[in-house]
Amino acid sequence: MKERYEELCRRRRSILEDRKVLTIHARTEPYREIWNRFSAVIDDYDDCEVILDAHHVAATIDGTVLYTGDYRHIIANRDLILSETSLYDVRGLGDRTGGRPPA
Repeated sequence: MKERYEELCRRRRSILEDRKVLTIHARTEPYREIWNRFSAVIDDYDDCEVILDAHHVAATIDGTVLYTGDYRHIIANRDLILSETSLYDVRGLGDRTGGRPPA
């Protein structure tokens, strides 16, 4: 059983290492104007970075949706995020229809 599991892990890893399947994102653009708008209302540095990374990806890939479990900082600021980024939508985890989750 252990050997089968390890083989499965090796196969999955080889797929992820194939750059035709997965590209690692590395943003170098600081997007300072957007950062300044977000950091004024979102007090979590990491959340601001996630939003900027998602914006950077969305600038390249139309229709990008950011799914998040962060209702406090990201979902709560959905309108601001959509107005300032290239994201198509911001949704909570499990939300397949879009828009705000029920209160």
